[in-house]
Amino acid sequence: MAAVVVLTQTPRKRPWGGSVPGHKTYKRDQIAADWQLNQDYFVERPLYNEEHFRRKYNL
Repeated sequence: MAAVVVLTQTPRKRPWGGSVPGHKTYKRDQIAADWQLNQDYFVERPLYNEEHFRRKYNL
């Protein structure tokens, strides 16, 4: 019986990640960000080379 009382009174941790209730969310232009990423790395003459891409995205 005491174990049940202890378990019910122990504060629960919030799960990691996700949105936080009460915090403002921001609309981000995800389509434009995707397009820009492709233009910077995946075109015939990219702005950044493969080494930079691997370092930035930990590949």
